[in-house]
Amino acid sequence: MKGPPGNEGAFPSYAYRQHPPGILKMIKIENGKQVGAFLSPKEYYADKGLPARLIMPLTKRLRAYHAGRYMEGKETHLDIGCGDGYFMKRSKCRIVYGIDKRYGDSFSGSLDFLDNYFDYVTMLAVLEHLEMPEVVFKEIYRVLKSGGKFIFTTPPRRAAPFIKMIVRNIGELHTCYYDRDTVKRYSTSLFREVDYRTFLLGRNQVFCLQKLDRETAGL
Repeated sequence: MKGPPGNEGAFPSYAYRQHPPGILKMIKIENGKQVGAFLSPKEYYADKGLPARLIMPLTKRLRAYHAGRYMEGKETHLDIGCGDGYFMKRSKCRIVYGIDKRYGDSFSGSLDFLDNYFDYVTMLAVLEHLEMPEVVFKEIYRVLKSGGKFIFTTPPRRAAPFIKMIVRNIGELHTCYYDRDTVKRYSTSLFREVDYRTFLLGRNQVFCLQKLDRETAGL
């Protein structure tokens, strides 16, 4: 499988179920070596409006801190919605893949990776933008190794007024808000909750879920 020009062979085929053209746009960091380029923070947040451009660098760091607390130096990590790469670059895993719609790799419920491939799948401020959450949870379950962790941050509904004051047109982008009961409904029989915490004065929350084995999940 060929990668982007100058990166031939950078994306080994053993990781994938199929080889669609879009897969070449993802970003990979292996043993500290990066394949593919991130937008700069200034470029990535350029369309968000001045208040968001001032505040989002801070919230990005807070999300990364809270999610990173559940991660160790293992083999593989997939970051969905990798943005400007801030969290990916700080991952302790040997191989890190990142996808983001800004780079042409939107996640609509299907991932072109093999079953049981990742130790961690992370989504920081992404889940609330996705439709069909039941499909999303099942697909992440599929690509995680047994005992692997799904770690994500997402704002609760009570944060919506605050977010709308800061981020331009965010109401059109958020498809769903989550709380512990909502997450439990979609994750029951697939994951167990390892930990749950709120931060930013309750305006954001982090979930750490662990994949159940197939017998426990009833699959």
